[in-house]
Amino acid sequence: MPATKFDSTFLDRAAGTLEAELTNAKSVAEKTNLAKSDFLSGLTRKPRTLLYVEDNLANLQLIEHIIARRSDIRLLSARNGPIGIELARAWRPDVILMDINLPGMSGIRAMQILRADTATAHIPVVALSINAMPRDIERGLEAGFFRYLTKPIKVNEFMDTLDVALKFAEQEVGQSGQVASRLRSTGDQNRMSLMSR
Repeated sequence: MPATKFDSTFLDRAAGTLEAELTNAKSVAEKTNLAKSDFLSGLTRKPRTLLYVEDNLANLQLIEHIIARRSDIRLLSARNGPIGIELARAWRPDVILMDINLPGMSGIRAMQILRADTATAHIPVVALSINAMPRDIERGLEAGFFRYLTKPIKVNEFMDTLDVALKFAEQEVGQSGQVASRLRSTGDQNRMSLMSR
């Protein structure tokens, strides 16, 4: 049987293609292992807690429905500011979602009380209000809210804001003064973003 001659450029290209495929396979394997470890750590991580202070039952049910999609979040709710403050002190939620127009005590006042308490000062409080005028939003951010969302709820914006607030809550901060300073800084960034629109 006669010997077959191989073109050396063909062999070089084949070797290059094989090397590229092996590199790609390694990359996919690494990503798969990272995704697997992220998934497994998610199973062992305790659920995050969101406290929603809202007097309107329909709004509360809507947030319950949205949060039901997130197995990593446990929802607590309060129908007024004083109960919301007590739940925040007792449960120390990761994030608080606060209606502005609450009966008896405004959401702004409830947030100010939480900011003044060293046990709850570090918790990001997100405003959720029907008051959607630029001055209302600016006033809310100046008061110290982490973010200010308007009703009707835009689900993607809400989920993105919740993820940012949860990430913020996850960061370790050494002193409560640093937390308050960072929360004020975040409010300043929100105002800058609002003014640039």
